[in-house]
Amino acid sequence: MTEHLANRGVVATLTFHEAVNYGAVLQSYALQQAVLKTGVETVLLNYSCDAIQASHYSAGKGIKSKIGWYARSRFRNVKHAKFADFRANRLVLTEPVRKNELRAYCDRFRLVIVGSDQVWNPAITDGDTSYFLDFIDDPERKASYAASLGVRSWPESFRSVGTRLVRDFSFVSVREQGAATYLRSAADVDPCVVCDPVMLLSREEWERMAIDPRHARPYLLVFGLGRVDVDCLQWARRIADQLGIDVVVLHNGAFALSGVTNVRDAGPEEFLGWIKQASLIITNSFHGSCFSILLEKQFYWFRSAQCSDALKTRESRLEDLLDAFDLRSRQVSSGDALAGPIDYERVTGRLEEYRRASLDFLRRMLRS
Repeated sequence: MTEHLANRGVVATLTFHEAVNYGAVLQSYALQQAVLKTGVETVLLNYSCDAIQASHYSAGKGIKSKIGWYARSRFRNVKHAKFADFRANRLVLTEPVRKNELRAYCDRFRLVIVGSDQVWNPAITDGDTSYFLDFIDDPERKASYAASLGVRSWPESFRSVGTRLVRDFSFVSVREQGAATYLRSAADVDPCVVCDPVMLLSREEWERMAIDPRHARPYLLVFGLGRVDVDCLQWARRIADQLGIDVVVLHNGAFALSGVTNVRDAGPEEFLGWIKQASLIITNSFHGSCFSILLEKQFYWFRSAQCSDALKTRESRLEDLLDAFDLRSRQVSSGDALAGPIDYERVTGRLEEYRRASLDFLRRMLRS
């Protein structure tokens, strides 16, 4: 849905809604829904930086990258179409806005909220300071909700820029405790730590959106970032054999993995369905873990010695999430046995408290 607005009472949000990433689009939807529930009119700013576009829509450099890109084209095209349908049918978007149009265009909004997701990670945005709302001069019209740095600290090359810009916000909230600690020290601001937007909505709301998979047998779901880890897959197969269930892998690989059900073209609603129906989940994804908690699934965060340095630097997000719910016991490596079941009565109590405090912050921000 696209709207042309000229109402200074409208609040805009800015995030990574264009990313072909389950967590990115679902948190975009969740924040918009949470704002709408307060009675405030809101719209999602239809801007996406070049780095985000390139990461999802270009073949990359090198022969191997290009071969993989074209090998995945059939599944990728179907998946991209499903994401486009989700954005068209579930998000209230502005018309497309270019970087040089942001200042004039956003004058119509009384408040612009940046977040959530890794909007403050310069490695993802290629240092695009639009995600710090540098096109708005009035600090009272600038706020962040659950912004993530993605890492424990900014690189030296970006530190002075980032700290200067984050001081110019009327409301600052971040998603991770580590980010709050860092910004208090580096930028002399005191961010509020709030939950990811997907946790602002209830289990029932997400389950209503889910499209259940047509998979007759119980299954263990593997979903992660980057390439499917060999150690993780071997561990998953061993556990699935012990439990007598199938292995389903959601991935973007160019080629099918043997001995498992490969899912390479699921849309956001189908992703929710695979989570909802899983008997057990193994993931290294932040939002994979969020939805496992929301839908009260037994899950594990698999840490592999073979994972890339890029993934290792982003593990702080998951560490902070699991710490918030006292779930570090869900961290496993190759060779580990299954831990006991998660006590969701205790976890749900923490989630409700976390959600309530985060919604209180959001309402204060919107009343400003």
